[in-house]
Amino acid sequence: MHKKVWLNIPKGKSEVQIQALILGDTVNLSFPLNPHNIALNAAGWDAFRLQNYTLPNRTLELQKRERSEQSELLVAAPVAPFVSVRRNLEIDLDWQLTTHVWRVAPVQGGFTVKIPLVKNEIVISEDIEVIEEDNERYIAVGFKPGQSAFTWNSIFEPPKTINMVASSYPWLSETWHFSNTPRWHATLSGLTPSKGTPLRLAKTNWHPWPLEQVTISLTKPLAAKGPSTTIERVDVINSPGEQMSKVTVRLQLLSSVGGDFVVPAPPNATLQSVFVDAQAATVKEENAKITLPLRPGLQSAELEWMVDEGVTFNTSTLALMLPLNPNNISLSLNLPESRWPLYVGGPNLGPAMLLWGVLIVILGLAIGLGYVVKRQNLSTPVNTTQWVLLALGMSSISTLSIVPVVLWFFAMEARSRLKTIGKRSFNLLQVGLAVLTVVAIYSLFLTIPASLLSAPDRQVVGNGSSNYYYHWFQDRAVDSLPQGYVISVSIWVYRLSMLLWSLWLVFALFKWAAWSWQCFSQDKIWQADEPKTG
Repeated sequence: MHKKVWLNIPKGKSEVQIQALILGDTVNLSFPLNPHNIALNAAGWDAFRLQNYTLPNRTLELQKRERSEQSELLVAAPVAPFVSVRRNLEIDLDWQLTTHVWRVAPVQGGFTVKIPLVKNEIVISEDIEVIEEDNERYIAVGFKPGQSAFTWNSIFEPPKTINMVASSYPWLSETWHFSNTPRWHATLSGLTPSKGTPLRLAKTNWHPWPLEQVTISLTKPLAAKGPSTTIERVDVINSPGEQMSKVTVRLQLLSSVGGDFVVPAPPNATLQSVFVDAQAATVKEENAKITLPLRPGLQSAELEWMVDEGVTFNTSTLALMLPLNPNNISLSLNLPESRWPLYVGGPNLGPAMLLWGVLIVILGLAIGLGYVVKRQNLSTPVNTTQWVLLALGMSSISTLSIVPVVLWFFAMEARSRLKTIGKRSFNLLQVGLAVLTVVAIYSLFLTIPASLLSAPDRQVVGNGSSNYYYHWFQDRAVDSLPQGYVISVSIWVYRLSMLLWSLWLVFALFKWAAWSWQCFSQDKIWQADEPKTG
């Protein structure tokens, strides 16, 4: 229990004398203000927290040098101070040591403990006095009543080795945590590191016993030959128009030193904007080259040009010659919807136009249908050439739309060859043929306006690509960037082709309609019940 004594002090200089009986081997005297010019006469006692005749922590602790045995009086002996010390050593550009001291006992009251420093440790925290006695450097850490922790920061002048020795003082226990960046190579000897969950930044931990030690030998790895700057990622976005094209280049640069990075401008291009780390920047442009400022670390840059060239028969992404070999290259091309794409090419990881493969299958089936009609001597009024034209036209909108038309032709052919069938089955067949005829006509007439007004489905897939957006990726390139390209023609070529196909289809329908009616009405159209007689 801590007792407080209040004194009524008059104005002016006063002298106060306090006499008390000391029970135990430790005395803590706390003052409400920081006392000055302290003169101490305490034979047989050790004083702590006294620095330059003052008490920075406003608490004076006295400990008896020769501890008395347990008194016969029923008075509990005071708890001896005990603390936990954790030293965090981080080796980077600066060698930093952070020391944390936590109160363990006593839970209440104030006390002072002596914490030794590591060899060559330089304390940089303010209001911390380093005491040197008998070739030992230490800090007298004073805990106020209610204070639970004490911390200070230190640095090292980079030596070749750091030797850490656990203190043998009975009033503390230590843990050490060590981490280093790739700038330094560390060789550890002495105490074996302990296992367990390390701190967030610590790589190695020790829990030493008294006088156990660890030697950390540090060397700088030799620098490997190579560029100080690398291109981590390149994104090239091409958006061609009818007369001009917008080209955007995004770079991610990793540099170990500052300097300049020169980007060559595309031919016939006008620089529109430059952003460095998402901030608009003013850069130097000279001799068709843009100079970007570099700083150590990872940074991004975005450049935008307007190129005096629009979409052509063979439209490709920007061919840019960078000063370093680029990595993680992403190419994008946005084709205007006024074009009819015919083929795409570029790096392996990119788009594929599946329509050509589908067309090969459809053409094979169309040729096969023509062969079957001719070989079986069927009356179907569609030869091989007409099957191919029908398949090509309808597949540009939907490859499945041709299925009911093919079924309709062969169903009508089967109806024309029908000989004997029951009345009910015959009527159901006629209804089914009528329904199939409506579906086939709907498919044919739906294809005509769709082909003339909508865009053709080229079935472009792969790496997030679609009919008019194409995306390629390549992990690495040497010298210049790879190129993706699209071969296309004006959409009016497609419109004119589909117009001619639609005209052919309309004239062909007259012939097909007459043939289908002849098949549908073969012998009779409907079989009615015979009239009853009697």
